[in-house]
Amino acid sequence: PAAPPSPALRTRYFPQTRQTVAGAFLDFFEHKGGEALFGLPISGEFAENNVTVQYFQRARFEWHPQNPDPYKVLLGLIGQELYGPPAPPLVDFRTPWNPNLSYFPQTGHTVSNAFLRFYRENGGVEIFGYPLTEATAEGGAIIQWFQRAKMIFQNSQVTLANLGEQRFNPNAEGRFNPDRVFYFVWTNNARVQAIGKGLENAQSTTIVEQRFEHGRVLLRVDTNVAFVLLDDGSWRAYTAPAATNPAPAYAAPPGRMTPDGQIGTLWRSLGGPGSKLGWATGSTTSAVSLAQRFQNGHMLYSVAEHLIFVAYGDGHWEQFQDVYPGFGPQTDP
Repeated sequence: PAAPPSPALRTRYFPQTRQTVAGAFLDFFEHKGGEALFGLPISGEFAENNVTVQYFQRARFEWHPQNPDPYKVLLGLIGQELYGPPAPPLVDFRTPWNPNLSYFPQTGHTVSNAFLRFYRENGGVEIFGYPLTEATAEGGAIIQWFQRAKMIFQNSQVTLANLGEQRFNPNAEGRFNPDRVFYFVWTNNARVQAIGKGLENAQSTTIVEQRFEHGRVLLRVDTNVAFVLLDDGSWRAYTAPAATNPAPAYAAPPGRMTPDGQIGTLWRSLGGPGSKLGWATGSTTSAVSLAQRFQNGHMLYSVAEHLIFVAYGDGHWEQFQDVYPGFGPQTDP
């Protein structure tokens, strides 16, 4: 593919990796953060998905000639490609104004303190994209995923993970095949394969379920994520709030129930009986089951009903009967 044409003649050779950066890519590199932000080039220019790209240790440069200046060079969403869809948003987020914390409604997450200072001082959304997660502990450090980066806070300083190296090396992407009871559904349904490859192996975890008038809620205990599956075919995931005493208290009509625990707290935050779920129609059930996160969604297994739920990244879901229930998880906690 042709090199980005503007500016056309400047080149720079990097002996450490024996790669050359030229033209508009070099201009972007030198003016937007250089080696400190992007690392060294680890590839030349080549066509990937019909786009001219070049990989760096911590970024992927993309050439989009159809865009107006200054948006012809964009950074690829390698953080999102490696992490997957954004983590569930914070539920009903409210906080007094805080100069050390910023909420991003585009993904429902916050950036704060050292990460926020680094974000603002080094290009913001153009360089990092929007946050995909909250800051969390990982391997003795604090980390946070963004659409274009992964920040690491350790030893009182912020650094960036070498996501460009991970994304450029297909063996380092952390992709897993669907596991166990999910494999049959994935391999025998072309539309299910749109969910992509796994971002983890299938995890054995307790799943708490409750049926409602217009859907169901499945709470994945190991990640504290509640999946709300509505009968209209739509779904959404939420970070499950801590269980609180019912307030306001609702008097359920005959044959219906007021949910309690974490599912009850979430239900009340969504509007209680006036929510899209309506009233609960049964008590919660809890069992050790399976869940797996994919590039474009999730799969969850219902032990009680031997059902496999596929939640796609475009916001719709469907269910499949487990045709080999003897091979699924059977043990109650």
